[in-house]
This record gives sequence, structure tokens and C-alpha cells, in this order.
Amino acid sequence: MAVSQRALEATGLPRVRRLARVREWWEQEHVFGYGLIVPALALIVGLVAYPFGMAIYFSLSDDWVGSPGGFVGLQNFRDILGNEIFQQTVYNSFVFSIIAVVFKTVLGVWLAMLLFRNFRFKRLIRGAVLLPWVIPTALSVLAWGWMFDSLYSVVNWTAIHLGLINPPGPNWLGMTSYAMTAVIAVNVWRGLPFFAIIVLAGLVSIP
Repeated sequence: MAVSQRALEATGLPRVRRLARVREWWEQEHVFGYGLIVPALALIVGLVAYPFGMAIYFSLSDDWVGSPGGFVGLQNFRDILGNEIFQQTVYNSFVFSIIAVVFKTVLGVWLAMLLFRNFRFKRLIRGAVLLPWVIPTALSVLAWGWMFDSLYSVVNWTAIHLGLINPPGPNWLGMTSYAMTAVIAVNVWRGLPFFAIIVLAGLVSIP
């Protein structure tokens, strides 16, 4: 009997004790909390950390899809910074951002002050002002693309009949000198209601 007891202690009890310690460790509150955040951490690593790390790796190498390359350091950055197309793109983005933000801010303040006054059909006009903002982007792009069309441009037709331009009118989206103007105009038209509503909300909150 004594031998059986010693054999049980030598074989079974250590395993039971280990299982008890593991269970006690798992039942602790902080360990349970760690278990709950593991799926979220795995998702973040898979969708954010890993792609970010691979982007850094590819930016410092000359690897192509299906053809392994080697480490080139900052050569890729030097190449793109010296590229004329990239430089023109940065310049266009800078000009677009500055002009669009200035126009939306100035016109937004002016429109907000106009809507702040008391006049007939104020609520109706406020709702109409929001239309460019609530119209789906895809629909706005299609509508403005048709209005700037080189053959059936409503913008050109209106400007010609008002005597502002000579027929047949410019190709707004096909000429470099006019494309920036057209894109800025559409961006201001779509973003103006947001700026106006923000300023109007501030004016209304003033005692």
C-alpha cells in the first residue's frame, strides 16, 4: 500500500498539480483580459503592422513582383524626388489644396453670414445649400463630367450665350490650363456647404 501511494505521488500528483497551477493562472483576471485582446492584436498585426513593415522593406529594395532584388537603401527615394512627373504632381497638389481651402473658407464664411440673417424661406434655402454635400460623389462626378464635356458642355453653352467666351469654348478636362480650374471649382462646390454649416453653427451658438 505504501508503495502504491508513493508511486501515485511520483506519477499522478505532479501532473495534477501542474494542471491546477495552469488553471489557476488562466483564471486570473488579467490573463483572461489578455486572451480577449489577442484576436484584435492579431488583426492589427495582419492588417497594419505587417503591410507597414513590408512597405518599408520594398521601399528600401529593388524587388519586383516575382523577381527578388536586393537592398538599395534610399535610392528609390532619390529617384522619385528627382522625377519631373512627381515634382509636377506635388506642385499641382499644393496649388489645388491652397486655392480650394481658401475659396471654401472665404465663401463658407460669407454664405454662413448670409444664412444667419432672417428672411423668407430661410429653412428651404439652408436645405438647398446642403445639396452638394449630400449628393453621392459618383453622381456628382458624372454630372460635372457631362457639364464640362468638350462637345456638349453646359458650362461652355452658358458662357457663350452670356458673351463671356467665344465659341466653341475650351475643353475643360482635356487641356492642362483649364483642368485645374475645373477640378478646383467642383471641389469648392462640393465642400462649400460643410464649411458654411460649421461657421453657421458657431454663429448660432453665440449668445
